[in-house]
Amino acid sequence: MSAWINHTQTTRYIGGTQVPVPNSNWIGAGQGNFVLNFQQCRTEGIGPWLGVRTKWLVVKNLFLHASGSTSLIFSKQKALNRDNFSAIAASRVLVKLTEKNLVPMFGLSLGVSNAFIFKNQSQLSLAIDYETNYYSGSRLNITFNRGKFPDQADIYTNISLYGFCFNICYEF
Repeated sequence: MSAWINHTQTTRYIGGTQVPVPNSNWIGAGQGNFVLNFQQCRTEGIGPWLGVRTKWLVVKNLFLHASGSTSLIFSKQKALNRDNFSAIAASRVLVKLTEKNLVPMFGLSLGVSNAFIFKNQSQLSLAIDYETNYYSGSRLNITFNRGKFPDQADIYTNISLYGFCFNICYEF
């Protein structure tokens, strides 16, 4: 299995107290000012995949199917954190980090399909599935205590992807 996942998050804080708060991870923007925080993480990885698929015939040409899979992805994660403070001179703080990590992935799928078989033995299959994929620790966030910079913490967060998928397959 391979994975290429890009994450981008931009947050804008407007107003607030302009003085840094002791023992806190934030600074207020001040009236009429703003703090713009931009985070980006790129995860690239490859690893072995193991899965099981099942298919049950419900009635003629109508199937219920399910699958489960897991993978251990050896990944390289590049993270970038940039803060801009409009009220402070030298207002840009930029932190970059690259790490290698093992990311476990789990996937589940449940759906129904219908097969139409034609006289020339070709087949058209239509399927709708609900799928979910869970990547544990796949997003690398960089946080730091702005009052005690450059103390920084690397925080790994999880990613879940889920939703309905529609498949069409024609075999001849």
